[in-house]
Amino acid sequence: MPVPLSILDLAPLVSGGTAGDALRRTIDLAQRAEEFGYARYWVAEHHFTAGVASSQPALLLGQIAAHTSRIRLGSGAVQTGHQTPLTIIEQFGLLDALYPRRFDLGLGRSGQRRSSSPPSGQGLASGSPLSSSGPSSGSSLSSGAPASSSLASGAPASSSLASGPSAGSSLASGPSAGSSLASGPSAGSSLSSGPSAGSSLSSGPSAGSSLSSGPSAGSSLSPSGPPPADSRPARVVDGLLIPAPFSFAPLLASSRYALFARLLQQPGAESPDLPKVLDDIQALLAGAVTDDEGNEAHAVPGEGADLEIWILGSSGGLSAQVAGERGLPFAANYHVAPAAVLEAVEAYRSAFKPSRTLAEPRVMVSADVVVADDDETARRLAEPYRHWVRSIRSGQGAIPFPSTDEARALPWTDEDQELVADRLATQFVGAPHTVAERLRTLQRVTGADELLVTTITHDHTDRVRSFQLLAKEWHQ
Repeated sequence: MPVPLSILDLAPLVSGGTAGDALRRTIDLAQRAEEFGYARYWVAEHHFTAGVASSQPALLLGQIAAHTSRIRLGSGAVQTGHQTPLTIIEQFGLLDALYPRRFDLGLGRSGQRRSSSPPSGQGLASGSPLSSSGPSSGSSLSSGAPASSSLASGAPASSSLASGPSAGSSLASGPSAGSSLASGPSAGSSLSSGPSAGSSLSSGPSAGSSLSSGPSAGSSLSPSGPPPADSRPARVVDGLLIPAPFSFAPLLASSRYALFARLLQQPGAESPDLPKVLDDIQALLAGAVTDDEGNEAHAVPGEGADLEIWILGSSGGLSAQVAGERGLPFAANYHVAPAAVLEAVEAYRSAFKPSRTLAEPRVMVSADVVVADDDETARRLAEPYRHWVRSIRSGQGAIPFPSTDEARALPWTDEDQELVADRLATQFVGAPHTVAERLRTLQRVTGADELLVTTITHDHTDRVRSFQLLAKEWHQ
């Protein structure tokens, strides 16, 4: 029996459309997804992007819930660096109060400061004052990148592959699939012909290597260990392309992201690390939070909410490790950070400890797809995707998704091709059987218990049709 398929949506804007159009299309797609048999419908969190309308997951999920009845709904992911645990729990507690037992609370690290180990301070669960869950002072781009992006938007602006992408990269993150391998890497690019059949996997971490306590993707390794992720070449692991990593460091250093960070956080604020955020969220869900003087605080709504907590991650770093140590389900990000997907799932599984939530690890892996009746049609629908990804990686921010004709009229250079080559090569585009086979390879190599697919096309009818064709092929 195939693993479940779920959907990640960004509420993408298209050329000539409005945010209202995008949001109404998202509600319609969620209704269709319920009809087609998808397990979950997650929405991403993005800010300051002209091509993405999903800026407030909880608000959008409330609208979707009002127009659906069965499908599970969730965030992919809430950017925990920009909200307090109380705000998150009140938002999702309200949703659960109105539509019980339907919501997944997907959490990412976008906007958080980065540290090599969990903080020694305790969270609300240990009885610390409620104020301790608020942001502390001193945040900067160097310690916690701006949260203008998530799993769904291209790669979380809060991280770089050079330092190991964080979990805030949005499954929700994630750029939808509008591209084709036909428009993939050019002859001169490093991925144009893919790794040779005889390429050695010893040049990078194998699918079975233990990375749970190892360094992040781009950190310095000992001479006896594998080379830093930045130097690892593209390779094929049991049929799955693992491209060379892409560094987001230049984007994170830009003044544009400094502006985003200033607007997204209170002056002088610094967000707590993921372990403390989780402590506080779980404490607020469990019941009264008390301080040293015996004062109690209750999250209403929120306390006792039946939420399924997921951690989203793009590397084998803190997010994967914390998800494993806490016995929570983990969503790994192939569609935005394909170079690190294997180390992410391995780190999670190596760190996993059984909990009241899970007796064994549970992994979901994301992918960009475009499906049509035949390969040629799918490639045509996917042509604009390269321009969309370029807009993200060039620092412009996701543009409204262009039509095929508009995309063909836009300039394209070898430098552009190199900038997006890994994303084009790891997008699954084609007829239903073509895409389903590539998804099965992704599932087999990663050992995923569930797959999360995302798609963008200019025409909403084509997008709905893509999900319909894939669901039919997957479940037959």
